[in-house]
Amino acid sequence: HSFAQGPGGITGAKTVEIPRLPDDVTIDGKLDDSIWDRAVVISDFHQMAPFEYAEPSQRTEVRIFYADDALYIGARMFEEDPSLITANVLLQGRGLPNDDSFNIMLDPYLDRRSGFVFEINANGVRVDGIYQNVSGVDRNWEGIWQAGSSIDEQGWVTEIRIPFQTLSFDEGNTEWGINFRRTIRRNQEEIGWVSRNRLINPSIAGTATGLTDLQQGLGLDVVPYLVMRKERTLGPGGFEDEIFEPQVDFFYKITPQLNAALTLNTDFSATEVDSRQVNLTRFNLFFPERRDFFIRDSDIFQFGRIGFGSNFNEEGNAAVPRGSLQNGRPFFSRRIGLSPGGLPVDITAGAKLSGRVGDWDVGTLIVNQDEDEVAGIDAQTVFVSRAALNIFDESQLGGDPRSNIDNSLMGMDFRYRNSSLAGNRVAEGEFWYQQTDTEGISGDDSSWGFGLSSPNTEGWRGGYRYKRIEDNFRPALGFVNQTGIEDHSLDFGFRQFFPAGGYARSVYGGFDAYRNSDLNSGMLISETKDVRINVN
Repeated sequence: HSFAQGPGGITGAKTVEIPRLPDDVTIDGKLDDSIWDRAVVISDFHQMAPFEYAEPSQRTEVRIFYADDALYIGARMFEEDPSLITANVLLQGRGLPNDDSFNIMLDPYLDRRSGFVFEINANGVRVDGIYQNVSGVDRNWEGIWQAGSSIDEQGWVTEIRIPFQTLSFDEGNTEWGINFRRTIRRNQEEIGWVSRNRLINPSIAGTATGLTDLQQGLGLDVVPYLVMRKERTLGPGGFEDEIFEPQVDFFYKITPQLNAALTLNTDFSATEVDSRQVNLTRFNLFFPERRDFFIRDSDIFQFGRIGFGSNFNEEGNAAVPRGSLQNGRPFFSRRIGLSPGGLPVDITAGAKLSGRVGDWDVGTLIVNQDEDEVAGIDAQTVFVSRAALNIFDESQLGGDPRSNIDNSLMGMDFRYRNSSLAGNRVAEGEFWYQQTDTEGISGDDSSWGFGLSSPNTEGWRGGYRYKRIEDNFRPALGFVNQTGIEDHSLDFGFRQFFPAGGYARSVYGGFDAYRNSDLNSGMLISETKDVRINVN
């Protein structure tokens, strides 16, 4: 059952009742198992871009059901000329920015602020992520799910199985947030089931009903590693040394919404190589976390909107350098397991408890880090704890305390988001404050910031953010590449969309600006201005 959308916005909340059926299906991208005939069918899709709520140029059908332990989605993307399907990416986990793709968004808590995204192309290449701060997606998160795709004379087909063990959810909640998006690259067309302001995220989704008695099995994942290394030094004082280091991660779901994790003898060797970055400034670069132990439930440990608001999502201010965007982040897990010189340091053991308790998001992390003989640093224990109360529909109030032997930090943040304003407008606001306590240092040890924005994709948009980091603000487990500074970032612009068939689909004109100055003297440190006029 569903209600329609139109140019004026949502006129009713789209819902779909998902049937419970036997898991009699082979995930091979064929959609030829008879069980799909009994699944519920969703076909009331509309165009998101270039003209929102217009009729799509190609038809899309999605079939969905669930069994005891998994959710099943089958989708047929009809295409008049299958030879025009764009499917170039063959490497699993690689982004799909230029391929035809099908995207599923799940919000198992139905809290309109968190969720998971699963994306696939016609080659069966899978990409996934976890939502942070409602609109941003961390693509370093990796879940366990199965999928397959194929191209035929009618277009392309995909079959997807998402085990409930991969997800966190409230077992007493029979309704989830759900949404679908299809991309047709040859004409840059975006097709969605529910959208507002040309966006899809947990705050903009339909509702899936009828989800009962979901099973997660034992809820236990065990991931072992073995590191083998042979060292040989030539010369009169040379030697040979062979090292065998076993490592293991345990992930256990105490309840479907509360996760426990344990890691033993961990280092960086089990992670993929970082993407290359070129540093053209005198400030440190920011590299995201890639270790699975820290990535799981990483959205719970997000503080304020530090790290969001540049040109990596719809908020967009292209003038803000990425390092400056992350500056002042109170918890940066890449600090754990690295020496001051950037060399790996073994993690003897680490434990984490994270998830949802009522209206609270909670996360606690304790890690014992081995000694660093090169830097002369003794073994140490670090502790991080985060609690956030979900208030209103899309907003959050939280606290963020932690300690690292002789260094501690306390902070609080408030995030507000409303995507249900008249005319499909979006409003966001945030305020955060944090203070460190470092042995031997007193005064000028706080950091705070605020922001207001309206990140609309059509018509007027704009935002302003301020950040202040004092000289002695030193979070031992955070990311700080500048102290004694204040940042101002401003962006505004206007985008006009035109009906299909004209010479242009949209015109955008905007101005982005960033100013970084010395907190004490007011002297300018760096400044960026960006004027954009885009015609598509």
